[in-house]
Amino acid sequence: MEQIRKLIFYKSYFFEFFDSKEEKVKEKIDFGLFMLQYVRQIPGKHIGSTHEKNLF
Repeated sequence: MEQIRKLIFYKSYFFEFFDSKEEKVKEKIDFGLFMLQYVRQIPGKHIGSTHEKNLF
C-alpha cells in the first residue's frame, strides 16, 4: 500500500496526549492516523463531523 500523506507531529504534544489515553482509545487513534496516511478519501463515518468540532 502506498503512503499518500506524511504525518508530522509538532514537538511532543501529540505523544503526551496519546500516552495519557487508554489502550482502546489508542487503537482508535492509530486506526485514524493509518487512514489519513494511506486512504485517499476517508469515509465520513470514520471522522464524523469535523466542522462541529472545529477540526480541519
